Amino acid sequence: MIRDGVLLKSNINQLNQEFIRNRNLKRVLRKIIEKRTATIKDLASELDLSVPTIISVIDDFLSLGLIEDCGLISTKNGRGRKPICYCLNANYKYIVSVDLGRKSIYIGLANLWGELIDADVSILDTELQDVAFVEKIIFLINKIIEKNDIGVRKLASIVVGNAGVVDENTGEISYAAGNAIWDSQPLKLHLQARFPCDVVVKNDVNTSTIGELKYGIAVAEENFAFFRFDVGVKAGIVINGKLFEGSNGAAGEIGFSVTSMMKDASRGESRLENEITVDKLCKKISVLIEKNFNSPLFILCHENNKTVTPELLGEFYQKDHIVNNSLSKYIIVLGNLIINFTAVIDLPIIILGGDIVDFGNDFLADLQKYVDKNCFFAPEIKYSSIKEHSGLLGATYIGINMFVESITQELKNI
Repeated sequence: MIRDGVLLKSNINQLNQEFIRNRNLKRVLRKIIEKRTATIKDLASELDLSVPTIISVIDDFLSLGLIEDCGLISTKNGRGRKPICYCLNANYKYIVSVDLGRKSIYIGLANLWGELIDADVSILDTELQDVAFVEKIIFLINKIIEKNDIGVRKLASIVVGNAGVVDENTGEISYAAGNAIWDSQPLKLHLQARFPCDVVVKNDVNTSTIGELKYGIAVAEENFAFFRFDVGVKAGIVINGKLFEGSNGAAGEIGFSVTSMMKDASRGESRLENEITVDKLCKKISVLIEKNFNSPLFILCHENNKTVTPELLGEFYQKDHIVNNSLSKYIIVLGNLIINFTAVIDLPIIILGGDIVDFGNDFLADLQKYVDKNCFFAPEIKYSSIKEHSGLLGATYIGINMFVESITQELKNI
């Protein structure tokens, strides 16, 4: 209550109690998600909260159906009263994750443990117009939730990784990767109008980087960069365990770098993303092998009606002199990029994700040798361990985090 413009002490106390209560709800929920199962005593001890406080929070979550009584557990000495173990109802709600690839849409459905229940990929029609593109995403979201018999009310959030620097208020792209086939549009606003849940649209490489940080090969790492070369050329940067996005959300957009100090930056072909994408490399090698009928890769593609893919380049790296020569040149370009990047930000680990993983371990070993030879403080270079799912898993983590932050509103709705 406010009297003569002054907030009364009783109201201040009430607000403080509400703040503490909300904080405790989120802390307990995060701990249960992390541990999967826990007793009241465990939670009180690990969170430094009183047992009555934990019991009160647990009661709220039980009434919501968010956690479940998963039985009694034995005591260490086999004596005394057995404590009740509580576990998260991971299927209380679900996260839909979307990762927009160069010419495809990856879509996933995950539970509150971050487990991908289902994942699929759909090839985009290059003739799609703006409205059709949005409708395609909406169709795929409805398809995956209907396939898994989940109503829209069971969705906690939809999280989309979009290509470029994203306005997170609208989901629109401020600066787009050069070889995406769709135009910028307010994806967040479109999806919010169709689904009764929270919607987030973030830069796609940042969602992939979060995926690596939370579920991939970088789980134990505090400082690293994640590179992708499919939709443009870009990096996600993690410093002290946190994603660094820069002042305008554009940190890591290395594809916008100028390839030479002597080139005019106003010309699109001067930008790095026009030279180093995996797709462009595949097309370039395809042209080269067609001019050489003795190429083992050409013979394979010609006899089996196949196109050049990253997997085939990896397979023929040591078998085809054209492929080997092209990938060896690519190692120099990619190695120089890593050297320049390291000279500025000095991170100990570089993770390569997306299609480049299919180039194989021989390619990775030769890239590491080149960087080791020419970089003062050479980083360790690794492939992503979760490959095409890094973006989906990163988006899932963001969605779960959003759900935890909205738990007080969830309780108000029951």
